[in-house]
Amino acid sequence: MKSTDEKASAGNFPRGDEADRCRAHVDLKSSSDTRTRVAVTHVISPACPLFHFDVSLNEEHTWLQVACNGQPVVDLGERIHHYSLLTLARHRLHDANRGYEADSQGWIGIEQLSKMLGLDTGYLNIQIFRARQQLKKFLPDAIGSGAVIERRRGEIRFGGHAFRIMRGAKLEGEFMPQSEEQKILSQLPPSAMSSRSM
Repeated sequence: MKSTDEKASAGNFPRGDEADRCRAHVDLKSSSDTRTRVAVTHVISPACPLFHFDVSLNEEHTWLQVACNGQPVVDLGERIHHYSLLTLARHRLHDANRGYEADSQGWIGIEQLSKMLGLDTGYLNIQIFRARQQLKKFLPDAIGSGAVIERRRGEIRFGGHAFRIMRGAKLEGEFMPQSEEQKILSQLPPSAMSSRSM
Protein backbone atom coordinates (compact mmCIF):
# COMPACT_ATOMS: atom_id res chain seq x y z
CA MET A 1 0.00 0.00 0.00
CA LYS A 2 1.34 3.46 -0.95
CA SER A 3 2.02 6.15 1.61
CA THR A 4 0.21 9.48 1.50
CA ASP A 5 3.24 11.19 -0.05
CA GLU A 6 3.53 8.51 -2.75
CA LYS A 7 -0.15 8.87 -3.61
CA ALA A 8 0.28 12.62 -3.91
CA SER A 9 3.30 12.37 -6.16
CA ALA A 10 1.55 9.82 -8.35
CA GLY A 11 -0.54 12.37 -10.19
CA ASN A 12 -1.49 15.52 -8.36
CA PHE A 13 1.67 17.61 -8.74
CA PRO A 14 4.00 18.61 -11.57
CA ARG A 15 6.63 16.18 -12.79
CA GLY A 16 10.07 16.60 -14.35
CA ASP A 17 11.63 20.07 -14.21
CA GLU A 18 8.53 21.52 -12.57
CA ALA A 19 8.70 18.86 -9.86
CA ASP A 20 12.30 19.84 -9.13
CA ARG A 21 11.08 23.36 -8.34
CA CYS A 22 8.02 22.28 -6.38
CA ARG A 23 7.87 20.35 -3.13
CA ALA A 24 4.60 19.33 -1.59
CA HIS A 25 3.19 17.50 1.38
CA VAL A 26 -0.40 16.32 1.26
CA ASP A 27 -2.90 14.88 3.67
CA LEU A 28 -5.91 12.88 2.61
CA LYS A 29 -9.19 13.69 4.24
CA SER A 30 -12.74 12.58 3.70
CA SER A 31 -15.41 15.04 2.69
CA SER A 32 -19.12 14.96 3.36
CA ASP A 33 -19.89 13.33 0.00
CA THR A 34 -17.77 10.27 1.02
CA ARG A 35 -15.16 10.72 -1.66
CA THR A 36 -11.53 11.47 -0.93
CA ARG A 37 -10.26 14.99 -1.42
CA VAL A 38 -6.61 15.91 -1.48
CA ALA A 39 -5.77 18.88 0.72
CA VAL A 40 -2.44 20.45 -0.15
CA THR A 41 -0.88 21.56 3.12
CA HIS A 42 2.34 23.14 1.84
CA VAL A 43 3.58 24.05 -1.62
CA ILE A 44 6.85 25.75 -2.40
CA SER A 45 6.55 26.81 -5.99
CA PRO A 46 7.58 29.54 -8.39
CA ALA A 47 3.95 29.64 -9.45
CA CYS A 48 2.41 31.55 -6.61
CA PRO A 49 -0.35 31.48 -5.65
CA LEU A 50 -1.52 28.07 -6.83
CA PHE A 51 -5.31 27.69 -7.06
CA HIS A 52 -6.55 24.13 -6.63
CA PHE A 53 -10.11 23.55 -7.91
CA ASP A 54 -11.83 20.33 -6.91
CA VAL A 55 -15.12 19.79 -8.77
CA SER A 56 -17.51 16.87 -8.42
CA LEU A 57 -18.20 14.64 -11.42
CA ASN A 58 -21.72 16.02 -11.75
CA GLU A 59 -20.36 19.61 -11.59
CA GLU A 60 -22.71 20.44 -8.70
CA HIS A 61 -20.00 21.07 -6.08
CA THR A 62 -16.80 23.11 -6.40
CA TRP A 63 -14.17 23.50 -3.69
CA LEU A 64 -11.22 25.86 -3.84
CA GLN A 65 -7.90 25.81 -2.01
CA VAL A 66 -5.00 28.21 -2.45
CA ALA A 67 -1.33 27.64 -1.59
CA CYS A 68 1.61 30.02 -1.72
CA ASN A 69 5.28 30.04 -0.69
CA GLY A 70 5.16 27.09 1.67
CA GLN A 71 2.48 28.67 3.84
CA PRO A 72 -0.37 26.48 5.05
CA VAL A 73 -3.05 26.10 2.42
CA VAL A 74 -6.10 28.28 2.68
CA ASP A 75 -9.16 26.09 2.21
CA LEU A 76 -11.91 28.37 0.88
CA GLY A 77 -14.43 25.55 1.00
CA GLU A 78 -17.37 24.99 -1.30
CA ARG A 79 -19.06 28.12 -2.63
CA ILE A 80 -21.37 28.81 -5.55
CA HIS A 81 -19.04 31.50 -6.93
CA HIS A 82 -16.18 28.99 -7.12
CA TYR A 83 -17.90 27.43 -10.14
CA SER A 84 -17.77 30.79 -11.93
CA LEU A 85 -14.03 31.01 -11.18
CA LEU A 86 -13.60 27.41 -12.35
CA THR A 87 -15.35 28.22 -15.64
CA LEU A 88 -13.04 31.20 -16.19
CA ALA A 89 -10.01 29.04 -15.36
CA ARG A 90 -11.15 26.36 -17.82
CA HIS A 91 -11.55 28.99 -20.54
CA ARG A 92 -8.00 30.25 -19.89
CA LEU A 93 -6.62 26.69 -19.96
CA HIS A 94 -8.45 26.00 -23.24
CA ASP A 95 -6.91 29.07 -24.87
CA ALA A 96 -3.45 28.26 -23.49
CA ASN A 97 -3.69 24.72 -24.90
CA ARG A 98 -4.61 26.18 -28.29
CA GLY A 99 -1.38 28.19 -28.27
CA TYR A 100 -2.80 31.68 -27.70
CA GLU A 101 -0.39 34.27 -26.33
CA ALA A 102 -0.73 35.03 -22.61
CA ASP A 103 -2.26 38.47 -23.25
CA SER A 104 -5.06 36.89 -25.29
CA GLN A 105 -5.80 33.83 -23.13
CA GLY A 106 -9.07 33.39 -21.32
CA TRP A 107 -11.03 36.48 -22.30
CA ILE A 108 -14.76 35.85 -22.56
CA GLY A 109 -17.70 38.21 -22.92
CA ILE A 110 -19.78 38.78 -19.79
CA GLU A 111 -22.97 38.00 -21.73
CA GLN A 112 -21.47 34.78 -23.13
CA LEU A 113 -20.29 33.66 -19.67
CA SER A 114 -23.75 34.42 -18.23
CA LYS A 115 -25.35 32.21 -20.88
CA MET A 116 -22.80 29.41 -20.32
CA LEU A 117 -23.57 29.41 -16.60
CA GLY A 118 -27.31 29.93 -17.04
CA LEU A 119 -27.19 33.07 -14.89
CA ASP A 120 -28.54 36.57 -15.16
CA THR A 121 -25.71 39.04 -15.83
CA GLY A 122 -26.48 40.90 -12.59
CA TYR A 123 -26.24 37.70 -10.55
CA LEU A 124 -22.96 36.77 -12.28
CA ASN A 125 -21.55 40.17 -11.27
CA ILE A 126 -22.62 39.46 -7.67
CA GLN A 127 -20.78 36.11 -7.79
CA ILE A 128 -17.64 37.79 -9.14
CA PHE A 129 -17.87 40.40 -6.38
CA ARG A 130 -18.23 37.68 -3.73
CA ALA A 131 -15.26 35.76 -5.13
CA ARG A 132 -13.09 38.89 -5.04
CA GLN A 133 -14.20 39.69 -1.49
CA GLN A 134 -13.47 36.16 -0.28
CA LEU A 135 -10.00 36.16 -1.85
CA LYS A 136 -9.23 39.61 -0.50
CA LYS A 137 -10.33 38.58 3.00
CA PHE A 138 -8.44 35.29 3.22
CA LEU A 139 -5.47 35.91 0.90
CA PRO A 140 -4.49 39.57 1.01
CA ASP A 141 -0.74 38.85 0.88
CA ALA A 142 -0.71 35.82 -1.42
CA ILE A 143 -2.51 37.55 -4.27
CA GLY A 144 -0.26 40.61 -4.25
CA SER A 145 -0.77 43.00 -7.12
CA GLY A 146 -1.94 40.40 -9.63
CA ALA A 147 -5.68 40.30 -10.13
CA VAL A 148 -7.31 36.89 -9.90
CA ILE A 149 -10.22 38.14 -11.97
CA GLU A 150 -9.35 40.59 -14.72
CA ARG A 151 -11.83 42.79 -16.56
CA ARG A 152 -11.82 44.91 -19.66
CA ARG A 153 -14.71 46.47 -21.56
CA GLY A 154 -17.43 43.80 -21.73
CA GLU A 155 -15.05 40.90 -21.02
CA ILE A 156 -13.59 38.99 -18.10
CA ARG A 157 -10.96 36.32 -17.49
CA PHE A 158 -9.10 34.36 -14.81
CA GLY A 159 -5.78 36.16 -14.17
CA GLY A 160 -2.34 34.78 -14.88
CA HIS A 161 -2.05 32.68 -11.73
CA ALA A 162 -1.24 28.98 -11.64
CA PHE A 163 -4.12 26.60 -11.14
CA ARG A 164 -4.97 22.92 -11.13
CA ILE A 165 -8.39 21.42 -11.82
CA MET A 166 -9.38 18.05 -10.38
CA ARG A 167 -12.68 16.58 -11.60
CA GLY A 168 -13.60 13.76 -9.30
CA ALA A 169 -10.32 11.93 -8.68
CA LYS A 170 -8.76 12.79 -12.06
CA LEU A 171 -6.62 15.70 -13.13
CA GLU A 172 -8.57 17.65 -15.73
CA GLY A 173 -5.80 20.14 -16.39
CA GLU A 174 -3.33 22.58 -14.96
CA PHE A 175 -2.00 25.97 -15.95
CA MET A 176 1.49 27.13 -15.01
CA PRO A 177 2.22 30.62 -16.31
CA GLN A 178 5.62 31.44 -17.73
CA SER A 179 8.15 33.03 -15.43
CA GLU A 180 9.47 36.48 -16.37
CA GLU A 181 12.74 34.89 -17.55
CA GLN A 182 10.84 32.43 -19.76
CA LYS A 183 8.81 35.31 -21.26
CA ILE A 184 11.98 37.27 -22.09
CA LEU A 185 13.71 34.21 -23.57
CA SER A 186 10.67 33.37 -25.71
CA GLN A 187 10.80 36.88 -27.24
CA LEU A 188 14.48 36.63 -28.25
CA PRO A 189 15.20 35.72 -31.88
CA PRO A 190 16.56 32.17 -32.41
CA SER A 191 20.04 33.52 -33.31
CA ALA A 192 20.31 35.18 -29.86
CA MET A 193 19.35 31.89 -28.20
CA SER A 194 22.04 29.90 -30.09
CA SER A 195 24.80 32.43 -29.35
CA ARG A 196 23.81 32.45 -25.67
CA SER A 197 24.21 28.69 -25.37
CA MET A 198 27.84 28.71 -26.66
